[in-house]
Amino acid sequence: MIYLLKIRKGEGDMSKKINVLGIGFDAVTATEAADAIFRAARKRESAYTVFIPNALISTFCYDDASLRDVINSANLVLADGTGVIGAAKRQDTPLPERVTGIDTAE
Repeated sequence: MIYLLKIRKGEGDMSKKINVLGIGFDAVTATEAADAIFRAARKRESAYTVFIPNALISTFCYDDASLRDVINSANLVLADGTGVIGAAKRQDTPLPERVTGIDTAE
C-alpha cells in the first residue's frame, strides 16, 4: 500500500538515500520523519510529498519506471515493511528502522 501525504514544503529535503530496487529510501527514523513533516507543514511554502512504499510496491517499481520515477520524486520516501528493511540490510546499506504508513499518517 502507498500512503501519500501532501503537505507544505519546508527548507531542505532529507539527504541520505538508500537505494532498494531503484527506490531512494530516506535513511531516517520515525521520529526524524515526523520532525521533517512537521517542519515542512510549519513553513507552508509549496507542496511536500511523502511516499511510504512497502516491499510489494517496491517490486512494482522495479518493473515500472514511471511508478519508480513518481516515488523517487517525493521529498521524503519512507520504508514501510520488513522486506524493504531486510533488503537494505542485505546489501550492506541498512535503513535505521521501519517507518509505517499508518503510524506516520496518524
